[in-house]
Amino acid sequence: IITDGASVNILFKSFSDAYEGNEIEKETIDGYINALIEKEIENSDEYIACERYFHDLLSQEVDSTVLTPNINGNPDDGKLKSISKNINPQIIRKFCADERISPNVLFMASTILNLNKYTFSDKTLITTIFNGRSNSNYFNTQAFLVKTLPILSINEDRNITIRQLLNQTDKLWKETIKHSDYPYTKISEEFQLKPEFMYTYNNFDESVITMNGNDYELTRLDTVETNYKITFDINESKDNIELFLLYNEQLYTEKYVKTFLNSILATVNQFIDMDIDQIPIGEIELNKNYEIPTFTPVEIPFIHKRFERQVEANPDYIALVSEDSTLTAGQLNQKANKIANALIKKGVKPKSNVLVMLRRNSDLIASILGILKAGCAYIPIDLEYPRDRIDYIYENSQADYIISEEDDDNSLNVKELLEECNSENPNVDIAPDDLAYMIYTSGSTGNPKGVMISHENIANQVQNPKSQYDSLLCLATI
Repeated sequence: IITDGASVNILFKSFSDAYEGNEIEKETIDGYINALIEKEIENSDEYIACERYFHDLLSQEVDSTVLTPNINGNPDDGKLKSISKNINPQIIRKFCADERISPNVLFMASTILNLNKYTFSDKTLITTIFNGRSNSNYFNTQAFLVKTLPILSINEDRNITIRQLLNQTDKLWKETIKHSDYPYTKISEEFQLKPEFMYTYNNFDESVITMNGNDYELTRLDTVETNYKITFDINESKDNIELFLLYNEQLYTEKYVKTFLNSILATVNQFIDMDIDQIPIGEIELNKNYEIPTFTPVEIPFIHKRFERQVEANPDYIALVSEDSTLTAGQLNQKANKIANALIKKGVKPKSNVLVMLRRNSDLIASILGILKAGCAYIPIDLEYPRDRIDYIYENSQADYIISEEDDDNSLNVKELLEECNSENPNVDIAPDDLAYMIYTSGSTGNPKGVMISHENIANQVQNPKSQYDSLLCLATI
């Protein structure tokens, strides 16, 4: 039987009414009629408007938000564990009634704000569900009406007040469910969404039913699997609100997850206790027992300089295994230096953008390092890209030079660059915030977009967190 939680409550209430001799309420719209209605909606202007809403919302190509794991384990080997916390709903309900928002919006705003702070991002993309029963004709329908929805929140201004955040979240939630006729399966396929964080708010009207004079309590079965790294359920009943968080033990420690859950609750309490018209969200504190994760400032914010230090320490260490050769750190460094010094001699100025169109071999890696050593930024192009995509990136990037294997006036031949005699490290003055490379997105929602990464950003990415592996296999495109 495929059904949803609300239908289970309706079903057992019907059992109870039957045993007690009460009239069983008939469905206004049953599951079959609902399926026909959904099929008919697909050809409507309303459906097109729903599709357009999610297209406009997700065209920014924001990645799904995930609570950063604090264990570098294999999730396939892990077991699901859970933690929970019970709170009195009376204060929550009074605050929400006074502010004319739902408890769902209150906890959603708190969750989003905490994810902002835990992930150091002002953009949050999570997944949630809607019971599909906003229309009163569906209140007694026994069918699977639940709809999965993406929630994208952008809080770039940390000076907005708590009230403004709550109002934004309320509007976001209402707009999302208003356009929920467009199915999540299509949204996921079109925008390549991989949901990582599931947030749900469930309202259980009755946890105990009476049948033939006996009381029966409905009990939730433990979840045995999930497609999400984190599942956060908020379950409201008459006398309790349960915060239930499901996680994989190979990705998170219990202490870390407890701290995150406590921080969400602490944020809710601050919403309730503070002057929501005056206090900006930037002043909201996380759980006081939580040490905010920090990135250690890199000593050398340049990848090529960090590589040169490794060359000095371990010149004979194998640095690269590719289809054409196996190079030690010293050999790869000399090869990169030849390219860098050749570029400098040809008049290539620092901060120039250099398009790299090479096969996946040692010349490609040496060219990337050489471009960085020359103080320039590289723009990689996979030779297997369609011709129109290559042409678009070339035009859009406004690259100053091209390195390829071609012999023409439009590019620098990599083999000729490698004929350079000077294999010493060049010394080019660049800044940590200078552009290191530009990578183009897949273009799943239109034309590819160039994402600019500075030297400092990529150096931070490499250093924090540190990898436990000495050797890495690269299967992806550069």
